[in-house]
Amino acid sequence: LDGQRKLLFVDRKKEIRLLFSLHVDSFNIEGLRIRGATSSSTVISMAPLGLPADLRYKAECIYLAAIIPGPREPSLEALNHYLRPVINPLVASWERGVFHSRVAGKLDGCVSRSAIAAAVMDLVAARKTAQLASHSAHQYCTVCTCSQRNTRGRTDFANWCPRDPIAL
Repeated sequence: LDGQRKLLFVDRKKEIRLLFSLHVDSFNIEGLRIRGATSSSTVISMAPLGLPADLRYKAECIYLAAIIPGPREPSLEALNHYLRPVINPLVASWERGVFHSRVAGKLDGCVSRSAIAAAVMDLVAARKTAQLASHSAHQYCTVCTCSQRNTRGRTDFANWCPRDPIAL
């Protein structure tokens, strides 16, 4: 069994590993306005990474997990409620596997394990999805104690102090 665990995606015999990219994005449903966005909707979707690049992002291959209606983007806490039904089944699938009794090319069926391999989104959506503060927040760094505007763009990494995860 240990030898099989080391083979992440190559020659898994009776097991299929499926990888997906997760996409979370909010957009203005009324188009661009001079005054800025007045209402926003959010989309959560996944694309199968096992397909060739020219097929992977076609509408018929995308899994549309949720459309969250506006008029506002969901808060940090509210986004968790929409992501949980997407993430939890993938965790169970990866840990236990899902048995399929009929699969093309495998007469005895097979077990599949699914996981998210990449998160494809802009910085605002990525930080919100990961439950991190906005890029414009005072305590903007997730790794060190850099804060306030005067520390942005600092490259003297020898002077950075790591954050204490217990204190968070």
